[in-house]
Amino acid sequence: LDINDEEAWFQVGRVLPDGLLQVHVREAVDLAARDCGLPFGLSEPNSDPYCKLTIGGISWKTTTKPRTLSPKWSAREGKHSFLVHSVSDQSLDLEVFDEDPYK
Repeated sequence: LDINDEEAWFQVGRVLPDGLLQVHVREAVDLAARDCGLPFGLSEPNSDPYCKLTIGGISWKTTTKPRTLSPKWSAREGKHSFLVHSVSDQSLDLEVFDEDPYK
């Protein structure tokens, strides 16, 4: 990588990317509960969700939202940019996980 080449910062193997994909995760609604509640209705089942996004082998995750089944992320928390090197060969995968399942 030639740091004196202005375009080098956006190249991998001297191949310019096709573009930049900006993603904003905003919210999820009615997720499945993965954390067990206390018996006799003392606490409701819930989750501590976060999203993991992957494109072209590069992954990024949002912040975790504690004890909710309908999380919302602010623009700062849910925004990320990915370099896209092949629009036809790359896809964006989005998965939602619980930080500490079955706890």
